[in-house]
Amino acid sequence: MPKLLLISPFFPPSAASGSFRMLGFARHLPKYNWSVSVVACGPLPWESEDQELLGSVPPQTQVQYVEFPLQRAHSFWPLVLQKLRVVRGMYYWNRPALRACRKAIEQERPDAVLTSGPPHSVHLIGQKLQRQYGLPWVADFRDPWCSWGQEQHYGRKWGGLGKIGERKVFQRADVLIANTPIMADVFREVFPSSAGRIVAIPNGYDPVEIEELPAKDRENNFLTLLYAGVIYVGRDPRPVVEALRMISEEQTLNGKQLVLRLIGKCHDAQLQHDFQSRGLSRWVKMEDQVSHREATQAARSADLLVLLDSPGRRIGVPAKLYEYLGARRPILALAEQGSDTDLVLQQSGLPYRVVHDWNAKALRDAIVGLSREAPSIASEPAGEQPGLFTREAAAKKLAHVLTSKICGGSRAV
Repeated sequence: MPKLLLISPFFPPSAASGSFRMLGFARHLPKYNWSVSVVACGPLPWESEDQELLGSVPPQTQVQYVEFPLQRAHSFWPLVLQKLRVVRGMYYWNRPALRACRKAIEQERPDAVLTSGPPHSVHLIGQKLQRQYGLPWVADFRDPWCSWGQEQHYGRKWGGLGKIGERKVFQRADVLIANTPIMADVFREVFPSSAGRIVAIPNGYDPVEIEELPAKDRENNFLTLLYAGVIYVGRDPRPVVEALRMISEEQTLNGKQLVLRLIGKCHDAQLQHDFQSRGLSRWVKMEDQVSHREATQAARSADLLVLLDSPGRRIGVPAKLYEYLGARRPILALAEQGSDTDLVLQQSGLPYRVVHDWNAKALRDAIVGLSREAPSIASEPAGEQPGLFTREAAAKKLAHVLTSKICGGSRAV
């Protein structure tokens, strides 16, 4: 059985969104005749951990954790983050990670290497391993890098070194993976000479895990909306809470008690103050981050699921959306029409609304409409929906790419 060396800073017990894509590859690739070993980062001060996720890592998967070099700098860590920023700071992980990768290659003799970013600095490790060992290299992009305006969305200004590194990755990687179709199309437009090596493999969810968490009974006099995820880079729940106030004042839903649960980290220090100053606190409940298992059960038990994307973003999908698909609840998305998020929802088979202008009145109408569609899917088990967006389907496609393009003698150069 051929072996893949997977290199990513994020892998369980990290609860970062990138961990779940890597975990899906590690769990399901062996079903398609590829074994997996992993080099990942140790604990990161700015990322949460979920020790329960370790139970999902296959026992045969060899995982080597490489400590982040600045991990011990707890006392002045906020200053480090301010000076380096998280993404740029990950360059410091490359050197010890590269040593660990070389050791893994010499001991385990993998047939191919996969690097997954962001942080996109990890792809520079793949480039060096390809050059030193002649190993086929797959570069997996969970988000774009710097050539198509995404820096405006994330508030980053990429300099010349970042663009040079990006160009080298697209020139030299044997396979380039985008995790959405629109992203893959943009890659082909920006790097036409690499078009034949670019494929799209979406994220996904694990149906079995979701089926094992039965939804809690819903109270008839409540309508609960849920957003489970980080609030950052412009993801703003305020218009949703304003819409709930409008519905309550109009008594549109026969006096039901409305609440938006916000579960997860909040990087908007002003948010809670704004809820209080605007008199919105009665319609929102802010909760700390919980385990992946608890968040999944909360999603299955909610009446409506709220997806907050960043204004103006068309390329990329919040990873939380795929977990929402598995929960089989109606979805209210604050996202751009015609975006990758919109495309996934169109293919999901679930009731949904996309509100692209963050308008409270439009959100009010969307919530009222979705609340009437929610009971019709409440009893359907998660496993009955098509497997288009499962993690197993993603691993199957990756295995096909690895076998046909790399081991099948048609390696691109």
